[in-house]
Amino acid sequence: MQTLAPGDPRRAPALLNLTQVLLHLHDQFGRRETLDTAVDAAREAVAELPIDHPSRPLHLMSLGHVLRRRNTGTGTDLEPALAALREAATIDVGSPHVRASVAAGWARLAASDGRWAEAAEAYGTAIDLMGRTVSRSLTRRDREALIDGMAGLGADAAVCCVRAGLPTRAVELFEQGRGLLLGHALDSRTDLTALAERQPAFATMFTELCTAFEGSDTDVAARRGLAAQYDRLLADIRMLPGF
Repeated sequence: MQTLAPGDPRRAPALLNLTQVLLHLHDQFGRRETLDTAVDAAREAVAELPIDHPSRPLHLMSLGHVLRRRNTGTGTDLEPALAALREAATIDVGSPHVRASVAAGWARLAASDGRWAEAAEAYGTAIDLMGRTVSRSLTRRDREALIDGMAGLGADAAVCCVRAGLPTRAVELFEQGRGLLLGHALDSRTDLTALAERQPAFATMFTELCTAFEGSDTDVAARRGLAAQYDRLLADIRMLPGF
């Protein structure tokens, strides 16, 4: 079997795969030594990646997961598990979808230890990242699937906020979570009367783009192009006085 030296770009992905295999073996046989080796492999994988590597959140998520699993037996890995998940969720690289999932795991782990303020912060991060994930470049069906995958996020966030003594923030996060997909739907139903009077070309373009987004058969590349046009148009509209 080929040995991958430190610094080899293939080493971190290989260690990530090894971590998952070891975790599966631990689930099958329950040996503590296997879980310890999985933690070591996960830590090595993270150490292989520079701070700005786009895969770093995924590897930190793996580390946080194995530490959380080991913590159930010892109670000593909670802090490093939280730290790994916190970094994965808040680092400004990588997929927002991965980071949103990590943030939700961070929130649940913090809540399980009664750290309500930290859990509220983590849920807020997850919901903000979901807002980036539910992009207009995706079809409506794909956006709905992403939202379904994070079902209950707003309600869980609200519970943690209330327990942390943050009732106003509870309402904010609950409404923000509930309204992610609704906000996209409402964009296409905005009253454009004022815009049509001020800048009719913008109103026409806005209507046409929103209609195009509703086409579920539009390919991914085309939807990305539409999303870019939409963002540019929205920026131009917002430069108008009163908009």
